[in-house]
Amino acid sequence: MFGIVTNKEVAALFDPPITKDAIAKLIRCTRERADREGISIATPSLYETLPGRGRPQLLDDAQKKRMIEIVTQDRAHREKEPL
Repeated sequence: MFGIVTNKEVAALFDPPITKDAIAKLIRCTRERADREGISIATPSLYETLPGRGRPQLLDDAQKKRMIEIVTQDRAHREKEPL
């Protein structure tokens, strides 16, 4: 990896450690993306989380608010669950 440290040494820095193959894949994907976009591999935007990554929200804010209204609609629930 750039002649400074090996993929194995980088992988060992993670807690818990990851495989050297995972580091190699990350570097390969990052280089490919940099080439596709015509930018340097040192560009900070390459290391930001891409949109669409991670689990999508199940409910939007309006749905969450409506659910709270339904659950706390009677006096017994309002007194048991302060918001």
